[in-house]
Amino acid sequence: MPHQDYAFLQINDLIDSGQLAMVRWIALGGQLLTVMVIYLALDFDIPIFWLLLIIMISAAVGVWHYLFSRLRNRINNYEAFFLLGFDTLQLFGLLFLTGGLTNPFALLLLAPVAVSASLLSMRYTIALILMVAFLASLLSIYHIPLPWPDTSPQWPWLYLIGLWVAIVFAVGFIGIYTGLLTSHARHILRGLSDARFNMAREQQMVSLGSLATVAAHKLGSPLNTITLITHELAELLDEKADYPTLANEIKALKVETERCRMILAGLSEDANQIDQMSHDPVAALALVQGLIDDRFADIRDMISLQTMETLIGETPILGRRPDIIHSLEMMIDNAAQFAKNKVNIAVGWDKKHLIIQITDDGPGFVSAVLNRLGEPYNSSRIGVDGHMGLGLFITTTMIEGLGGQLVARNVKEGGAEITFILPRAEIDVRYKD
Repeated sequence: MPHQDYAFLQINDLIDSGQLAMVRWIALGGQLLTVMVIYLALDFDIPIFWLLLIIMISAAVGVWHYLFSRLRNRINNYEAFFLLGFDTLQLFGLLFLTGGLTNPFALLLLAPVAVSASLLSMRYTIALILMVAFLASLLSIYHIPLPWPDTSPQWPWLYLIGLWVAIVFAVGFIGIYTGLLTSHARHILRGLSDARFNMAREQQMVSLGSLATVAAHKLGSPLNTITLITHELAELLDEKADYPTLANEIKALKVETERCRMILAGLSEDANQIDQMSHDPVAALALVQGLIDDRFADIRDMISLQTMETLIGETPILGRRPDIIHSLEMMIDNAAQFAKNKVNIAVGWDKKHLIIQITDDGPGFVSAVLNRLGEPYNSSRIGVDGHMGLGLFITTTMIEGLGGQLVARNVKEGGAEITFILPRAEIDVRYKD
């Protein structure tokens, strides 16, 4: 999923309002200068009042646009198309009062289309091309002739038709050709954006992996010391049965320290299996069942496992991949912590995908977590009991690294649902396309 830090690269949807405003103000300045030079220097008897009025209206629209978007750096396609469409109508008004297509500045009808092709998506550009073609057709018939100093020239109809065809074809060619080139550039830019995002995620995962390795190494010695002291305290309390409550707490501490030792041992074992398929591949359902029995024996009663109703193709056969096992373990553990009474796990597959759904009957995801799904430090429990909000991020990155997808949602009946969608081509040891 695209990261919010790279949203500015989605230029199909967002336009730099300052850039568009600068182009419009330059055009208005050029129009005003041209009208004043023709009226004052060349002494043409043009309808100066109406021309200046049209330019002032366009300037008023520019001021309104500035006030409307001053708090935003970017505007969407629709707003930009509205401004360019208005500029086209404004240019039509100026040309109508000054000779129509016989005015040398009729070529400026290309300008809004060129800007649209550079900034907007193709459908908006095509709409503007059709609009310019229609207005050019009107100008070829309806316009106020220029007041030439001598006798007004009589333009042959064939010349006017050729002029109209040239403008319409030029508008269409420049708009579509520029739009195609710009569209290609947008695809490349979006690809670079996604590549940068994926590299950033990979770097974060490498950093987390390095920290986990260092933590596992450094925790080994103090954990051994804690285990040794715990055993000595347990033996001491067994000799003095005067503190039953304390004895129970020491036993619980022994269980937890042994669990920590098993986790560290598992991390060391998994580190040796990264990027490899381990021996003894098993069916997908058996893999999940084994994970539940091995890692969640203490809460086995609250976890139910079943297959989905629709199963297509042979049962997926998986190796014991650390990325899949750890991802499932983290999501099952999260579901168990939030669940009131039950965690349901459903396994299904078709010819191309393995699907695993984990559903709990807890309060569900808060909207802030869903909106930032897959980003690090994203949890409603950050800072509570040591939670860092990395579970969903690590899981999403691991699953996307396999070419899969992680989908999270809240179910209508209450609770949260996490769906793993894994490509069989990457995980099924006997898969054949």
